[in-house]
Amino acid sequence: MLEDGERPQSPCVNICVLDASGLCMGCLRTGTEIAQWSAMSAAEQWMLLQTLNERRSARGVHAMDVVERIKSELGSAPVVLFMKGTPDFPQCGFRRRRSPRCAPAARSSST
Repeated sequence: MLEDGERPQSPCVNICVLDASGLCMGCLRTGTEIAQWSAMSAAEQWMLLQTLNERRSARGVHAMDVVERIKSELGSAPVVLFMKGTPDFPQCGFRRRRSPRCAPAARSSST
């Protein structure tokens, strides 16, 4: 931990896709943890980073694993949409601006 009160850098690695367990494939945060990050105190952010390290260790997740998982997702369908946030709390703005033609698209069971 750095100096008291100093905020850590966000754990976001710009791979914002929630897996079936509700954890981001990139940083392993939950949708709630992602949404609350900027409102957390510095101490809470540091504690969350420790929790994320423990999650990584428990899952045996390494940076390359994430890249391979994304490549696998990209090869799984003709069109794959990755969005930041969750289907119920999108943070990319896409759902607000989507074309009416996209409206019938079903949600993926893995997000």
